[in-house]
Amino acid sequence: MHSTDPSLPDTRRAVPVAFRPSRVDGPREETSLLAFLSILLYHRRIIAICALAGLALFGASAMSEASLYLSRASFMVKGTRAPAQIPGGFASLTSGIAAAAEFSQSIVFYSDMVKSKTILAAVARKPYTTAEGARTTLAAMYGIKESDPRIAAGLAAERLLTDVSSSIYSRSGMVGIAAHSTDPAIAQQIAANILAELDAFSATRRRSQTLEERKFTEDLVSESRARLARAEEAHAAFARVNRDYENSPQLRVENDRLAREVSMQQQIYTAITQSYEQAKIEAVRDPSALSVVEPPDLPAQPQTRAALRKTLLGLAAGFFVGVVIAFLRQRAMEVRTVLTPGYMQFTSALSS
Repeated sequence: MHSTDPSLPDTRRAVPVAFRPSRVDGPREETSLLAFLSILLYHRRIIAICALAGLALFGASAMSEASLYLSRASFMVKGTRAPAQIPGGFASLTSGIAAAAEFSQSIVFYSDMVKSKTILAAVARKPYTTAEGARTTLAAMYGIKESDPRIAAGLAAERLLTDVSSSIYSRSGMVGIAAHSTDPAIAQQIAANILAELDAFSATRRRSQTLEERKFTEDLVSESRARLARAEEAHAAFARVNRDYENSPQLRVENDRLAREVSMQQQIYTAITQSYEQAKIEAVRDPSALSVVEPPDLPAQPQTRAALRKTLLGLAAGFFVGVVIAFLRQRAMEVRTVLTPGYMQFTSALSS
């Protein structure tokens, strides 16, 4: 039976039910399910406020996306040609060009290029046709009031940053594109224009790299031919002067050295010539680096389900934050209560 000493403060109301001491040894009572539920009920107002705040924040964002149409497309980057293996010190001369070509044709590069200013500015300048057949521009779709078409296109490109996204499928090596718009036909045309601009960019870049590689290897061919001619001339001059070089160990060593030099220069010349011929073939090939796997689709309905999922996610996130805040407040209340003198007297009275 509890003590009724009037000198002891009535702390039973100040201490939450989950934290009233019932035993000294053994597991703490707040680890039980009943204690957990009692904390949630005790701080239900805080939890409800946080849940409603998360619902409102995520719901407001989802409402703006509920009327948007999503068009998807995907493409692959064609493989690069392996560079010729050139012996000797000339291999280091081509490593820079090969590294630049490999990076420019990587899937990460083209995934980042989807949201680049170069691509989006060109996409924003193109004409568009709505689902009703009306001709318009992206600036007009975004409600941009600007008389200068170039400035209006630049502002529309800035808005496209939030309506366009890209992703990389690591298993297949594909790059995915997603374009949002309030009009389904506009969303499809945005995705198609991004693919077209990426293809044009890749073709221009590959053509430029092919010309640079051809010019570079052409210079190497001329230099390698001259080096081979000098090596052959040196070897021939040695043979004319030293017809009986086999009788002298030193002359045999010199002859072998000159023969190795000629052989090495021949290998270099052959490899560079093959690379030069390959560069000429690449110059007349299709310079496009992209292969469209999934063309842009025409969305049939807006993203209402995605908006609903986002709203429910906000509710769950707010509830979780509220639970965390409730437990932190409960712990703070426990610490403040345990440190009061009245609670110490109350505990002593219970144990007596």
